[in-house]
Amino acid sequence: MRDKKFIYAGPSWARKSYDNVDFEDRIVDETLPVVPETNLLKQWKLEDSAIDISLRGNSFANSYRDLLSFDNDLPVIYITCEPLVLDRLEPAANDFVEEEDIMKFRKNIHENHMNMLRDIKNPVAIIGGHTDVSYTDVSNSNNRIIDLSWQNFLLREANMPERYNFGADIIHKVWHLNNYKIKDQSILEKIQSQFEVWDSLEKLGLMYGPHPTRKGNELYAEYIYDKVQEFINDNT
Repeated sequence: MRDKKFIYAGPSWARKSYDNVDFEDRIVDETLPVVPETNLLKQWKLEDSAIDISLRGNSFANSYRDLLSFDNDLPVIYITCEPLVLDRLEPAANDFVEEEDIMKFRKNIHENHMNMLRDIKNPVAIIGGHTDVSYTDVSNSNNRIIDLSWQNFLLREANMPERYNFGADIIHKVWHLNNYKIKDQSILEKIQSQFEVWDSLEKLGLMYGPHPTRKGNELYAEYIYDKVQEFINDNT
């Protein structure tokens, strides 16, 4: 632990890249190209310096509990999870199907998560991953934003307009599991719009579904590397 300089945390966006298929669930097909997985930590070549608590399918609550379990004040680099990815210790994920304004509902959850990160003893740098973030997420704290939106970086690479990006796949999944019943009908248009953006990025090899590809990881890791190093150096 003495040689570790920071903690690296987040969900699938932090854990691995996705190309063509999810290899852990794949049906073997020799015609499919095999693209080695990567993540930001590997691309930065900082694996030996980090305590890696990133996890596929992670929720904020799980990452937060892991952070509290450490008896240290190491700086944390946190890649955001969609706030509606809830675990068994939080309200049932499908509660939001009865909400009249789901975006407002998830915004309240996200703001609560960011407040919780302000209260831990470790300095935290936030990267907008599965959901975008804003500078107000670190107001009144020593925490900082590394980048507001990985997804908007990819959109700029694709010469597409920037937008507010969120984990539409999570809401879509719960809507499907709830027999396509949802009070806030306006959310369906927002989900469709986000899916169309992901489809466009997928055609350019930057995303596969709701996740960045290896190429998407490589480009973004280089883009934010200097800010990551600056944050680590400022806090070690």
